[in-house]
Amino acid sequence: MEPNDNLKIVADFEEPPSSNKVLDPKLFMHGDSYWVRENMKCKYPLQVNTIEDFEIGGKVIFTIELKCTREVIPMMFKFKGGELKVEKWEC
Repeated sequence: MEPNDNLKIVADFEEPPSSNKVLDPKLFMHGDSYWVRENMKCKYPLQVNTIEDFEIGGKVIFTIELKCTREVIPMMFKFKGGELKVEKWEC
């Protein structure tokens, strides 16, 4: 998120469900690996510090394992009329 005074991340990243340690013999590694076998939604608790309307750009960056691809998704945080919306930003 761009540096700003209007919107803050107020707690650590939440990752439900957590991954489970499993032995997967099909992997190209020895030993256990961590797998999430269901859809996952990650959360960052946010706090709005103003009553004024604003727009703030940011990015969600993550890695898809086992493909080892880095994903970058531009986001726009919009606060208007007392409502915060997060939208995928098509730059």
